[in-house]
Amino acid sequence: MLQGFSKKLMVILLILLIMAMAVSGYFVYKYLTQNDTEETKIGPMYETQEFTVNAEKSTKHYIVAQFGLELTDKKVIKELDEKSCLLTDAIIEILSEQSIENLTNSKDKNNIKEILIESINNFLDEGLVVKIYLKKWLLS
Repeated sequence: MLQGFSKKLMVILLILLIMAMAVSGYFVYKYLTQNDTEETKIGPMYETQEFTVNAEKSTKHYIVAQFGLELTDKKVIKELDEKSCLLTDAIIEILSEQSIENLTNSKDKNNIKEILIESINNFLDEGLVVKIYLKKWLLS
């Protein structure tokens, strides 16, 4: 009698273990595929003109830069076209305040991107810039 009971218990535990593995496998699969699709979604893009700007306190060093702006909405493309003077002013102002050391360091480049995002978003009404990509970055 005890042997029959332990066999039944063993079968029940085995079934529960298989079910637990299947459920956890399903949730791991959903988690992994959800992250992949979120990372690959890129919003509408706006390409800036090319900028040539002297580095701070330097007539010998300059930067040539061009950016791709990832936006929250397509309406922002039209707004950026209409406010191109403000966009140009913001980019030139921020780049010209940077030392040559800031322009060469990758951590500082990311800080410059964040400053640009904040500055540009200040004059946007239709949406936001969520990320900035470097299209061209040349120091001389």
